[in-house]
Amino acid sequence: MMELAHRTRNDLATIMSILRLRARSDSNPAVQAAITSALARIEVVAKVHDRLRETAVDSTVDLAAYLEALCGSLADFHRGVRPISIRVSCGEIAVKSSQAASIGLIVNELVTNAFKHAFPEGRTGTVDVDVRTRNEKVVITVRDNGIGCPAEAQSGLGTSLINLMMAQMKGSMTRTPRAQGCEVQVVVVVES
Repeated sequence: MMELAHRTRNDLATIMSILRLRARSDSNPAVQAAITSALARIEVVAKVHDRLRETAVDSTVDLAAYLEALCGSLADFHRGVRPISIRVSCGEIAVKSSQAASIGLIVNELVTNAFKHAFPEGRTGTVDVDVRTRNEKVVITVRDNGIGCPAEAQSGLGTSLINLMMAQMKGSMTRTPRAQGCEVQVVVVVES
């Protein structure tokens, strides 16, 4: 996980460098402003990765604070692109930093998928993230009030990443279409 966080931060830095070069080479102020805005959003995501990476592998992370920051970054990243809000509710949970990274990646993918698929054509909506403990497990529930979802997850990079994290944490996932929207629940085992 630490290697993945390092690679992700390096990839984000590369993307930011390419965008900065593009902004400098374009004389159109509107293009420069758009690229600068994109850079600011990417930097927010990179800071969340930095925050997690700076935590020692065997130390614990306050999951509520971490997920609030992560979802805040995701909201900032998508703000202006789509009028969608993210609400986070998380119990008092302390997990090892490596587990926090895995849970963060799962939440990131589920929230990103909701943004991508639940609200087409500029629809407004809300994504709720609820994280609780139950019998030495962490239950991650992400629900939206969008257009609904198929009972089975579509295969893609995000789904593959979630499946990898679930396999590492002895987890399971259920996807439930709702009257308005979709609910995805991932249950993973955490080490004490």
